[in-house]
Amino acid sequence: MLHKRLRLLLLLALGGALLLFGAGIASAIVSFSDVPQDHRFHHEIMSLANANVVDGYSDGTFRPGEPVLRQQMAKMIVLATKSHTEPVDNEANPTFPDVSPGDGIPYPFDYVEEAAAAGYFRGDDAGLFNRYANITRSQLALVVVRAGGSALEDPPAGYDPGLNDLPAYAADEIAKAQFNGILSGYTDGTFRPYESATRGHVSKMIGRVMDLMGGGAPMTAGAVSGVSDTPEPEMIAMAEHLDGVLGLGYNTVGTTALAKVLFDDNPANDPFILDTREPADFAEGHIPGAVNIPLQDVPQALIDGDPRIPGDKDIVVASYWGNDGDFINVLLNAYRIIDPAAQQAAEAAQDSLPFPVSRVLFQGMTSWTFDRGLVPAGTRFDDAIATGVSADDEPVESGEVTPTDAGAYPAFADFETADAIEQILIRAKHYLNSVPEQTDLQIYPADLVELMEDEDPGNDPQIVSVRAPVHYTMGHIPGAINIHWQQTANLDLVKNVDPTAPLVAYCYTGHTGGAGTMTLGILGYENARNLLYGMNGWNTSAPASGQLRDFDLMRTWDFPLNDGSTEDLDSMADYERPVGCEGCHGELTGIFVDREVVDPPLAQAAPPSEGEG
Repeated sequence: MLHKRLRLLLLLALGGALLLFGAGIASAIVSFSDVPQDHRFHHEIMSLANANVVDGYSDGTFRPGEPVLRQQMAKMIVLATKSHTEPVDNEANPTFPDVSPGDGIPYPFDYVEEAAAAGYFRGDDAGLFNRYANITRSQLALVVVRAGGSALEDPPAGYDPGLNDLPAYAADEIAKAQFNGILSGYTDGTFRPYESATRGHVSKMIGRVMDLMGGGAPMTAGAVSGVSDTPEPEMIAMAEHLDGVLGLGYNTVGTTALAKVLFDDNPANDPFILDTREPADFAEGHIPGAVNIPLQDVPQALIDGDPRIPGDKDIVVASYWGNDGDFINVLLNAYRIIDPAAQQAAEAAQDSLPFPVSRVLFQGMTSWTFDRGLVPAGTRFDDAIATGVSADDEPVESGEVTPTDAGAYPAFADFETADAIEQILIRAKHYLNSVPEQTDLQIYPADLVELMEDEDPGNDPQIVSVRAPVHYTMGHIPGAINIHWQQTANLDLVKNVDPTAPLVAYCYTGHTGGAGTMTLGILGYENARNLLYGMNGWNTSAPASGQLRDFDLMRTWDFPLNDGSTEDLDSMADYERPVGCEGCHGELTGIFVDREVVDPPLAQAAPPSEGEG
């Protein structure tokens, strides 16, 4: 699995490298006329400029859309990988006949020689370097993959990048770069390998490779810098926007409801399926048509304006267990619903919504398929108690725990942007990447039991129930305070949470616990973790619990998966039912399509309530 994550400020990787882009470079400035706040590379460019590591042109522009020459790329990759040395290499015996010491020392000659010696560049069939040629997208993939070396993971056998125009000479490297989260294609399934790479693209790709190699400097903008007696203006602004988004109540969609839409013959009503699992798990099996962006990479994808994420379609997040999908569900809705009040007004009036909606697949891939290999071993709910992941019959207490004002709020380093939604993206990237693996954002119920029962109160986490107050008072984990999940951005309530101490949030089945945990993490409570399966993982007999009992029987279908085989479907609408009654009734998917899509009964039975999640 891909564990290493992106960083926004790659100062060591890019600090000199961007200075090589052509003549006309001026001194550092604090803004560029062609890089507004909504530019897809705004964060990278402005952070580097404000850190005095990259300059624009004398006319006040950065020109992020301009191409990059091959000789410029050579210097960038050499500096980024720290391969540059003071002695001039091969001065008496140049590697390429079209790059000589007379062209300039150290640039471009020495950098080209060092890039060739490191194996990053190999020249064309005639042995020429072509230093004035623009580097293409496919050449960029070759260079960054060669530079990344063993720091990049190989895709699993059968990995399909989903791109239909890859040249044979670079197909493997492009697939590897995409698998490692370095680059991506376009929404029409093309990569456009012969297009010139731009200053913005090259900067981003080099930075991502350097992060995987461990050479990037950590992101500093918006990082938690300590505590404050009062909430800072940035925290207040982020909380106000998140509070409005959470108030809309967008949470889960059931597997049955999603499948009905995907199986029909109307692609116009299909939501965009975003699978946030790790690439290797995605390759093992995913919903046909889904696009994979690992959970910890989603904030950067939104910062970059990743074209794979639509701005005008509803999204369903497919994750491991569903509660991890709620982390991204909060972020997507906070990013795309610019005006929560307008959205709420349209909902109340039953008008067309001004902004598209994201929801998360209830219980994630565990509800889509019986295949237990698509989630971490032993974590499917029907298996979790037997494998020691979940607890059962742990004690609960009734009534209320009186919260105590923590007297402190998280403080942040300068965000370098005044936009609250951009600040949320920056904070989300910090929080989601504060752990080595995305699954570390969850805590297994059995591990919480161990902490609570080891007779060492010093390691006990704060516990926050995000369930409805009536259910909280009926029974909660001992010591838990109550902040309803839709109130987890309410600073009048969040003041009772210590930003310096470990924290575990829980709900019913894990979903709204994930939403509350993500909200707190964005707001600077980076020690927040979500209890896997919520109260169901603690005690299935507790009041307002038990929703996941008999999980495989009550909650799960066994719908088709794409895994790179010849049987993969372009979309669920391409599914063909088995022929004949016996064949159809012997396959669960066939029964579903026949019963729910092709010939539904006149009066359908009401589905079981999914509760609040």
